[in-house]
Amino acid sequence: EPSTVLKYTGGRCKTPSGNFEKELGERVQCHALTKILLLVVFLDAAKEKRILGKDQCLFNKSSSVKSSREVLESISTDCMGVEGLIVKHLERYGIFVYHVQNPLDEYEFSIDNLAVDLKDGVRLAKMIELLSHNSDILSVMRIPTDSRELKCQNMGIVLKTLRGLGVPNISDITSTHIIDGHRPRILQLLWATVSHFRLPSVLPPSRIEREIVRIACLKTRENIKMRYETLALGQRHEEEGEYERIAALLLEWSRIICCQYNVAVKDLMNSFTDGTAFCSLIHFYHPMLLPKKEFLGTKPIVQKISSGVAVVGSS
Repeated sequence: EPSTVLKYTGGRCKTPSGNFEKELGERVQCHALTKILLLVVFLDAAKEKRILGKDQCLFNKSSSVKSSREVLESISTDCMGVEGLIVKHLERYGIFVYHVQNPLDEYEFSIDNLAVDLKDGVRLAKMIELLSHNSDILSVMRIPTDSRELKCQNMGIVLKTLRGLGVPNISDITSTHIIDGHRPRILQLLWATVSHFRLPSVLPPSRIEREIVRIACLKTRENIKMRYETLALGQRHEEEGEYERIAALLLEWSRIICCQYNVAVKDLMNSFTDGTAFCSLIHFYHPMLLPKKEFLGTKPIVQKISSGVAVVGSS
């Protein structure tokens, strides 16, 4: 600081000499140390109170120091060896530091490849926390997962948690499926989880019922008129769980549309394997995008499914 230099030079020179130079050096060291300690305490408090924004990490991943206390201990060792641990001196004045950077704080949750990035179970655990508001599962994840055994442990916790939360249709999924990057099982797990927690908000049962009634009241080209009453639909599924109710309504919705194309729909899995039912649903709402000749008849299954996927991807 200019005022400090001025104090020891009297304004007669730029740098002091003799005893004044020694005193100025000690003064500058004390000033620098004070500013460093203030910075450490400030960053610790800011991190603990989450006011830094975007939850930035205070320490580099490669750093050997991962806590505010370790920083202060390092300063004590390098600059204040005679005084002992500065942490104890600060605590006497009511100044405490708490922040510790854990491996979970350094974890990158973005996903680029479903077959690779979900293997350790940590991202799936984060998804469960966000969907179910369960804040306990991430705390028991083993990080880093350097071995297959640790990945199996994490995935075991994830699957056990999902089953405990009542997520359906995942009883045949094992930890090995996810760790080995089995894409069909991964997609099955993701769809079952997201639909269990968020399907009612995306597809309210009342909305599906209204659409079924609307379609049933339309007069088709074959003069077939099917009528459903909303009350009857509600009574039919009112004793089922919300997920099961939506699945049943979607099946009913698929049947009422596909019957107009002479396509039988018995369930939401096997009946959609050849792509005809899928394309029928698209044609019903967007006939100009997918003509009947593209999916009805003897066309190969792959070609039918590709036609439907192409329309969905472009619309």
